[in-house]
Amino acid sequence: MIVNRHELLKAVTQAKEAVAQKSSFAGSDLINFAEDCIVAFNGRIVCQIPFEHEFQCSVKYGDFVKALQKMPEQEVSIEQLKKVLRIKSSGIQTELFLYQENSLFERARAALPELASGTVYVPETFGEEIRRVLLPDASETTSGVYINSQHMISLDTRTISVVRRTCLRTVGEDTVTCEADSDFEFYTDVKTAKIVSTIADKSSTWTLHNNWLYFYQDDGTIYGFSGLYAKNYPIDKYMPVFKKILSEDTLYLADFPKEMPKVLERLLLFSAAQDRTQFRPITLTLSGSQMTFFSESTSGNLEEIIELENEESHLIKDIKGKIDLYGLQFCLDHTLEFTIVPFQHRCAFVFNAGPWTGTTIINIED
Repeated sequence: MIVNRHELLKAVTQAKEAVAQKSSFAGSDLINFAEDCIVAFNGRIVCQIPFEHEFQCSVKYGDFVKALQKMPEQEVSIEQLKKVLRIKSSGIQTELFLYQENSLFERARAALPELASGTVYVPETFGEEIRRVLLPDASETTSGVYINSQHMISLDTRTISVVRRTCLRTVGEDTVTCEADSDFEFYTDVKTAKIVSTIADKSSTWTLHNNWLYFYQDDGTIYGFSGLYAKNYPIDKYMPVFKKILSEDTLYLADFPKEMPKVLERLLLFSAAQDRTQFRPITLTLSGSQMTFFSESTSGNLEEIIELENEESHLIKDIKGKIDLYGLQFCLDHTLEFTIVPFQHRCAFVFNAGPWTGTTIINIED
């Protein structure tokens, strides 16, 4: 069979995210050719891309892509033999071993439901909302993204980021509401959430089925993402805390000065942690409108005092405690205005910027 090499490469590389980089179990690093499509499945992500061809087999994804990339001509000949898939072009011939007994292929097809009548339009801002809510360089083992019908939430053990979802999409000349069931609930890890955000940008409809979130594209491509169970992650522990924070009365309102980003850069110079996935505690002392930061590492320390703007305090006592420098930096990237809410012998800095709300916790010292 003669195949356009560039078109085949384009189709195959669309499945990249559904192929395991390292074979974690049999078949997870394969690309599978069915009668009318290309399928990949790594256990957490499944992808089906429409592509007409005459062979039905499974080969190593990485070897197949490299073989196609090295061919000099735009058109290549692909022939399925008994034990190999032969690729030929201008005197060059590559043979890839077939994996005929691939039970994972059947599992992948089983994980892909037919396009159901229950699908709804993907909100236009869905991908952007994920990118906005994600905590930068968050640890994939201690953080994740939780999505329900109204909110999108990203959190780790000290910082919580929330975006109120905008469930709208332009269809023709109309703007339609992308209704989601009130019990819509999906939780995934940070790495998968980043992939979901890019797939959502290219998809028109979606559905949630058996804890799998499926995206359907206009060309017939389908992506499916397996959800995690929130009870195994911090969301069950910290969401009640977040809800309590928002229900408490605000006792302090102020703005950080405009030069605050520069202050954080200086504090980072004397922070003990080595990267953003680690907790970078700095000491914060608040008295009236004056806030003092103290950062210390093995090489030295830095103390800096700032004056808050538009400060309005109401019966709040002086505060001294530890705060995560990166969590504070993330929130300040959105807005300089904050409120302080005391709760359970701790305090929370709460930031609001349009549909986004960020919270970072202060552990109070006795």
